[in-house]
Amino acid sequence: MMAPEDAFQREVFRRELDDEADASRLRALALELYDLWQRQRSVTNQLVLQDIRQS
Repeated sequence: MMAPEDAFQREVFRRELDDEADASRLRALALELYDLWQRQRSVTNQLVLQDIRQS
């Protein structure tokens, strides 16, 4: 379950995307989201590997 603060930020961002009509701005936002997602995946993988090694 998502924390209330995270849910709020998600909704704010969703509304920003819905209101954006400029395709180049949408592309920039999509690339930013992709980059953030990849960094989060990397951190998650590192934490899982660290946990496995400690077990």
